Formats: sequence, C-alpha cells, structure tokens
Amino acid sequence: MLSARQCVTRASRSAQRGVRAAVAAAAGAPSANASSAAAGASGGFVRFAAELDSVADADDFVRAYGPDSQSRSSANLAVVKIGGEVLQRQLEELVDNVRFMREAGMNVILVHGGGPQLNEELARRQVEPTYKGGHRVTDAETLKIAERVFAECTQQLVAALEGGGISATGLSGNVFRAKQAEGGALGFVGEITGVEMAAIDETLRSGRVPVLNSLGIDETAGSALNINADVAAREVARETKPSRVVFLSAGGGWKEDGVVVPELSMEADFARLEARDYTGRQGTLLKLREVKAITDALPPSSSVTICSPADLTRQLVPHRGPGTQIRRGAKASVFTPGAADDAAITAALTEAHGRPTTAASIADRHGARVLAIVATANHNAVAVVTETHLSPTPHDPVPEGSFAAPRLSAFVARRQGLDDAAEPAVWAALTERFPELWWAARPAPERRAPAAGAAPADPAGFVDCLTHHRAARHAAGMIRLQRNAQAINADGLDEEQKAELLARAAVGVMAAGTGGDDSATPRMAVDGLIGEGMFLPSGGGSGAAMEGKGLARHPCIMWWGMAGVFEVEEAVQTAQRARARAAAADADTAPAHPADDTATDVSVPSQPGSAAGGRALPAEPATSVPRRDVVLVGARGYTGRELVTLLAGHSGLRVGAATSRAFEGLEVAAALDMDRALAARACAPGLRFSAVSAEDIAAGHGIPSDMDPAAFILALPNGHSDAYHTAIRSSFSSAPVLDLSADQRFNSEWVYGMPERPGARAAIVGAKDISNPGCYATAVQVGLMPFAQPHLNPAGGSQLSMAQGSVAMAFGVSGYSGAGVTPSDKNNPEVLRDNLLPYALVGHIHEREATHHLGVQVAFSPTVAPFFRGISATLSVFLDKDAAAAMADARPDLGSKTATRVAALAAEQARAFFASGTDGPEPLVRVSDGEINVRTHGSNCSGVTVGGFVYEPVTGRLGWVSCIDNLGKGAAVQALQNINIALGLPELEGIVPDAPLRA
Repeated sequence: MLSARQCVTRASRSAQRGVRAAVAAAAGAPSANASSAAAGASGGFVRFAAELDSVADADDFVRAYGPDSQSRSSANLAVVKIGGEVLQRQLEELVDNVRFMREAGMNVILVHGGGPQLNEELARRQVEPTYKGGHRVTDAETLKIAERVFAECTQQLVAALEGGGISATGLSGNVFRAKQAEGGALGFVGEITGVEMAAIDETLRSGRVPVLNSLGIDETAGSALNINADVAAREVARETKPSRVVFLSAGGGWKEDGVVVPELSMEADFARLEARDYTGRQGTLLKLREVKAITDALPPSSSVTICSPADLTRQLVPHRGPGTQIRRGAKASVFTPGAADDAAITAALTEAHGRPTTAASIADRHGARVLAIVATANHNAVAVVTETHLSPTPHDPVPEGSFAAPRLSAFVARRQGLDDAAEPAVWAALTERFPELWWAARPAPERRAPAAGAAPADPAGFVDCLTHHRAARHAAGMIRLQRNAQAINADGLDEEQKAELLARAAVGVMAAGTGGDDSATPRMAVDGLIGEGMFLPSGGGSGAAMEGKGLARHPCIMWWGMAGVFEVEEAVQTAQRARARAAAADADTAPAHPADDTATDVSVPSQPGSAAGGRALPAEPATSVPRRDVVLVGARGYTGRELVTLLAGHSGLRVGAATSRAFEGLEVAAALDMDRALAARACAPGLRFSAVSAEDIAAGHGIPSDMDPAAFILALPNGHSDAYHTAIRSSFSSAPVLDLSADQRFNSEWVYGMPERPGARAAIVGAKDISNPGCYATAVQVGLMPFAQPHLNPAGGSQLSMAQGSVAMAFGVSGYSGAGVTPSDKNNPEVLRDNLLPYALVGHIHEREATHHLGVQVAFSPTVAPFFRGISATLSVFLDKDAAAAMADARPDLGSKTATRVAALAAEQARAFFASGTDGPEPLVRVSDGEINVRTHGSNCSGVTVGGFVYEPVTGRLGWVSCIDNLGKGAAVQALQNINIALGLPELEGIVPDAPLRA
C-alpha cells in the first residue's frame, strides 16, 4: 500500500491533469492486514487530493493530518458552530463533510443552535416573543419549549452522524456552567461562566464526535439557561485552542453589499464593521463580536471561518477554502528607501535568501532602484518594490518619459508570519500604494526529506511568496516565458502601450538571468496567445489550473491591476474584426459580429474605441463642457464595470462618486479590474470607492458637499433600495434615482424603464424614480410584445395574436455572468464545463415581472450555460389559428406553405411594431428574417435581436428567439438609456448601437 504522502501526491497530480479516475488507482488497494481505519484514512487522503491546488498543498496536508502527525492534538482540532438553518436544509451535506474531516485526521467538536426551529415552534404555539434592548427575553414558557426543541435538534444531528458512519455523542445541557445574564433582566438567558471539559475530552478520546447544544446549567439554581450558540462556540474555542473555528452558514460567508468577503482582519476591519447600523440584525453584530473575541483568545495560527457546509472540508489546508477567513490580523507599513529599519529588513531578507541580502542588492541585480519597502512591525513579512526597465536588456538606457508598472522584486514571509496574516497585510499595503504591479514567478523548489542526521527545516523559517502557487493567489493574470520563442507581435495593437511595455520589461528581466540560464535569451511567448497566457480570476488564481496547463514548470510573469495578456488578445481580435468590417462591401450592412469572431469572457477593452469581446465602445468624448456627476451606489462586479465603461464615452456624464463597503478605499480601476485609462475617462480624477451607508447619506455625509448629482444609480442586492432611496430623497429631491434591483419593478409609483414599450418614453422623460427591468424580463418582453400586445402595433391592420387564454412560454439560457460575482455553482466555470444548470424552473421573479407588465401569463424557466455573457430566450405562443390561416391565405407572395407564410408574417409584424412607433424606429431592436444565436446577436451587443420565426399550423404554435447581452441591454445599457431619456439627453449618448443586420 502506498504511503499517505505518495497517495496524495499522485492523486493530486492526476486530478490536476483532469484524470479524476486515476485518483482511486493512485492509492492502491489496501493490503489484507491493513486496518479499516487506515483504509478509511487513505480514502480520505485520495478524495481530498482531487480538491488540492498543488502538490505543495498536498505536502502541507499530509504534514498536518497524515499518520505521522499528532492527530489528537489541538493542532488538528476544529470547533464547528452549526446554525439551525443548516440543520433544516443541509444536514446531509454537513454529515458528508464531517465524515471526510474525520477520515483526514481532524477532530471535530460540533456546537449547534436551533433558532429557526424555536421560532417556528413558538409561532405554532402562538407565543409572542418579547425583547429588551434588542435582545429576546426567555421566559419560563419559552425556556421549556427551547429545552425540547434544542434536545430534538441534538438528537437529529447525532442520528444523522451515526447514520453516516460517524460515532457521535450528544452532550446536551451538561457542558456549560452559567449564570443569568444582566442580573436576570432577560429571564432565563445565560452568561457562560465555565466549560466542563471532562465530558468533551472523554468523548474525543473515545473517537466520537461531541455534539453540544446551546443550553447551560445555572450554577446557583441548577436550572436550565438559554445561551446564544455563537457564545457557546466561543467558549469552547477558548478552552480547546483549536486550529480551526468554523461558523457554518447557509449564506456562505460574511457579506458586504450582498457579496461574500474572502478575508477579514480583526485588526484592520473590526472597528469599521462594528460601527455600522445593525438595527434588526443584532445577531449579526453579536456574531462579529464573538468572532473578535475568539481571534483575540486563540494563537495567531488559528482562524475563524464562515462558510457553507459544502465548503467545510476545504478548511483542512491552512489559509485555504471558500467562505470568509477571519484572523486576528496584522498591520503593514510602506517605507521609502532609508526610512525603514534597515537592520531588521536586512536581517529578514538575509535569513530568507540564505545569503547576505539587502533591498538595495535586490534592486542592483535588476539594474534598478528601490521604490519602496513594505513590512509588518515584527518583520515577519517583507516586500521590496523596484522600478521597471523598459529596454530589451537591463543595461540599455531607459527612454525618457517612458512608463511601466513597478516590479515586486522580493516578497518573503516567515511561516509564523503566514499564521498571523502578515502576508495578506503586506499584500494589502502593496496594492493600496501601487495600483499596478508585476513580478517574475518561479517554480517552487521540490521539497525533500532531510538527509539522515541533518537538522529539520526551521518551522518558523521564511517562505518565498513569489513562487508559482503562492503568487498565483494574488495575480490577475500571467504570461508564460519560453526560450527562443518569437517576440511579441504588435500588429494591430495600436496604443496597447502597457501590455507592450510589460512584454519588453519581461524580456529584459529574463535576459538578465532571472528564472533561466544564460545560454539562450528567453523571449515572450505572445504569438499564439491562447494557451501561452491565462487569466486568473479576481481574488487569486489556482495552482492546479497552472499545473493543468503545464505553466507551473516554467518561469512566468504575473501581474495585478494592469493590462495583461487577455487585453493583448482582445486588441488583436479587435484589429481582426476591424479589418473584416473594412473588407465588407457595404459598411452599413456589415455584420455586427463576423462569423470568425471568437467568444471571450473579457468584457472591458484596454484601448479607446476597442471592443469588449466584439461590442464597439464609444471613443473618448470630444467636448470641453464639464460633465455632470452620476453617483453609483454599491456598484461592483460586472454591471458596475459595464456602467463605468459606458460612461467613459459619455459627453455629458461621468462617475462622480462610487460607494461599496467591499471596495472601500480602492481605486475604481483596481476594484473593477478594468483598464486604468478607460476608468480615468469615466470617473472624476482620483476617484475611489467609499463605504457610505444610507444613514450617512441621510445625514448629509458621503456625497461631496460641492457635488450636484445628475443622477443616482442603485446597484444593490435585492431588498436594499428602499433605505437608500429614502436617504437620497431627504437630501437630493430632484436628481433621478434608477434602481437596478428587482425591488421596485412592481411598484406603480416608480416608472418601469423599458423604452421599447409603447408610450414608455413619455413616462421616463423627467422621471425621478426609475426601476430598471431585469435581464431575462427584457429579452422575454421585447420578444413577446408584438404578439402579446398586437393592438398596440402602430402599423395597424390585421395582426397575428395569441389565442385567448393561452400562455406564452419562454426558455432562457444565460451566460454565467448573470449569476454575479458571489461564488456559486452557477458562476463556476469548472462546474459549468460541458454542462447546463437549470434553476428556479417555476416562479422566477422575471416570470412574474414579464407577466405583470405584458398583461399576459408568461411561463418562464432559466438555465445557466458555460459561456460568460449573453442571453438566448426561446419563445413560443399559440396563435389564433383561424385568423393566422386567413392572413396567410391573403399573402401568397410569402411562400407556398401556410407555415412559411405565417413565419414571414410574424417577422413583418415584429419589424413594423418596432419601426413605426410614436418615437420612431427603436434604435436598439433588430428583427431578423433568419436564424439568430446568442454569440452573434446577443453577447457583447447593445440591443435586442428578435428572429428565427417558425410556425406549426396544426397546433398554431409560433416559435422564435430573442437575444440580448445580460450585462448590456439587460442591465447597464438599459440603465444609461433610461438616465439619458430622464435627463433630456440624446438617448444613445455613450451607447454604440449594433450594426444593422444583413439583408
């Protein structure tokens, strides 16, 4: 039988190659005399290997949890707090993950709540809760019910664990000593005074999982007391000093603006978070304070994680896993050369490199000078940033006036520094000071066991944070470097200066010998970009993805916050499209997307006038008139970036203020991962995101006092717009407010902003409150309008119409950007690869929205597909067959068959509907006689394309397709169109309409 290390290493490598089936074979069959425990552990190692990012992570895993580790120490102990909602909805998933953690060698203590179950039982018994100072009072009746409900929850959890093959013991009510909180003012609510560890220790020693609920024993009266489960988990963690504390939540983490924040530092973030208004959410504030108390009480190597049950096993590897990782944190400072503690910096760099090293000597090796040194106060993490040479070799003179992003030349962190968040603290300080960085990443040295008699590696020694797997966590992208590869092909790049300078810098760095030998001059492999360069999602990349592409064995250039290989690729494709359009015989009828266009996930161009995956963007506005300010509230993610991109070409509007708690303090370009020059055109100079609450706006704070906003755009999660709208109206009575969420789409006091609806423009002009339609709802309504509301057709005459009482059917397929940026299966390219994910098959909010505004019943079902952007809505209605047949008989010029004639009549009717309105032809609607598809007619388009009509005369069913870009007409384009109309500006200012379809 293979060793645990061999098992994980082989399985990890196989998984990274995509050969999941090889994982089981990698472990080998256990020998006949192997114990069942060993076989189970081996199975656990193999299974987890498939989720590891790299062989280096596999080494960390085996070191921590393998047979040679001290598997019963607190270093391998996790305290897991389980919310009542998890017990209700995700119990099976929880059991599966706990079993795996046990197989891996992690001891687990489970502490569960039961709030939802208690609330349901109180409601069923019609027991009205009472509150004091925001805290619920537990009277005798409530306590009696709580004892029974919590005991049932414990029994349910223990039974589920036992059924899943996990030995478990419920320790209900005899673990926590307590006294009445606030002198009994809250009734039978307990404040913990001690934890009886004997029962917990005995349960762990026997190999069982302790299951604790949140009931305590009054140390004076001996009666039961109700304890908050978060507090109970805190006290258990204080006593046991575990390496992991996990709060399981159905929400998947701590959310800012509705999005899970990957990491929090209590040192840096607690005061800011605690100062917020938690009215009606006192439990959230209590959880924050309990997490702070845990991080204060535990060693720096411990962490608190908030995640979903499905992500529980990902917490096995230190500093890994989805959800929100919360640590005590550290602070880092940025020093100019000479201002740092040179002796301490030199000592740290010397220890890390194993030879005398200073910041100056690092810069000298690159023929550069030091720009800054970033370090924590204890020097557990140190980074050196140097200038970048732009010449082909490092000793050529730098052209006067040239620019290139600074280089991160060294970044090291002590292992104990990794534990106390020194590495992320330094990274945060780096990116705040330097909005653009690049570095040369190196393969990590192979780890070998110490030779016989040799001293083991220093567990507190330094690690290089610029090796592939560490550096990829911070990178936005990377380019592989090859020896003797062709130099960069600049044909068609025009003003792609940043990418070109990056390439030249890389050539110079590699020619100097970094990452390669001196026998051959390496060159940038930029010709044939696909396969040589890769994009790493915001928030860090994957070592497994690098190994899977064969990139981790080569020197690489990585970057953060700047134009990179995908922008170069986009520019090349844009030039190809421009040449294809120029070759078209008639520019006015040239296709919007040539047939050889390549689908791409990049939505922001990197040069003026280039296309984001094919959709042309407006050139820089040529005007000397000051532009008015638009305030983006909560603008983050894809729609926020799309709005900023559009405003870059608007002659009358710019982004004057942008708010986001998750992006507080970040420049817009860095936060939205977009080209800095483009963001600079769109925004007020030096604009950064600010954390502005509704209360701040109501109090007159957060919006610059000298600003007269032209409009507010609310880009908030559903359920948040009312508070902000009220606050805005208290200070800004005249500026239009446009809400991108679904909150106001059924509110008759708000104007529903779909200009294509007959008569809608008149309502939007001068409107103060505008609700932006949903993406699917836009595609469905525009497609159905000509047949659901034929009486509104300005062309008049006989009309094809839906059969009375029939239902319009819509099947929508969207790119995964429609699922937003919060990690989930619906926006995970790996889950979606060769796959479709149907969801909300009935009752989707866009179904209700389309039904409400069209006045006919719509049956809608959505599905997420593995492409990035665009929506294809397949529509069908049952027509009045007799009327359709009569109209077909009157038009023999349209073909010999009734089906052909009705399909042609449908296209004519749709074209007339959108071409002959009171406001003239609809500028963002195209009607096609032929087939349409989402890549050509939806993705990266500004408007809606309707077409592909077919008719089945036996049933009277008419089918066709409506395509849009979910980020364009489905969100940002429609928002800007509405704002333009409301303010009396040209409707398409800042918007480039799609090219007419070929005749």
